[in-house]
Amino acid sequence: MLMDDAHDRLEIGRTVEDGFKKYLKQQCYEDLFYLGTEIPPLKKLRGKVVLFRRFESQDCDNMGVDLEGIWKDNATFSVTTPQGVTFSIEDEYKKRDTHKKEATVRSVLDSAIDSPKDGVLHITYNSIASGSHTPYQYAWGGGGVNPAMNRSLRAYLAEKSGIRRFGVVMLDFYNNKGSDRDIVESIIRSNPGIG
Repeated sequence: MLMDDAHDRLEIGRTVEDGFKKYLKQQCYEDLFYLGTEIPPLKKLRGKVVLFRRFESQDCDNMGVDLEGIWKDNATFSVTTPQGVTFSIEDEYKKRDTHKKEATVRSVLDSAIDSPKDGVLHITYNSIASGSHTPYQYAWGGGGVNPAMNRSLRAYLAEKSGIRRFGVVMLDFYNNKGSDRDIVESIIRSNPGIG
């Protein structure tokens, strides 16, 4: 569908922020998001989507944790927001060699496990979105992708079973036709008080 540039921009909002605010005004979404700039304990966030905002906002005070301009592209890095929230982030989505990506993911997850009280929010992306394969092939194999990222993560989680801090683990196609929820269940069970 082609968009009439001037007219359609007004329809969908001038910015990502405008579009997001339209969702927030809908009653069905009003209690879904946590939009604070700091991150409270997990028990206060249950049932909420925490917004890590990477887009510019005119109203930063109530639009989530501000990472706009400090999130590095295709990198593993640490960053602290102006409000003092520290992140350790693995987001090497262009790393096409799954052997190298697997090693990176394992390394950053090991770092999260080894420093459970460091006050850092660890975020790991177990996904690849670049190159000659589809994100699904990188996740589950096919087209010569080996190792597949989700199968590799499943094996890693089996090795590291028990109560451990992995941080936030982002997955593509985690349920593989509904039969592989064990990856998500393994991460959830690793949390203290849940397992």
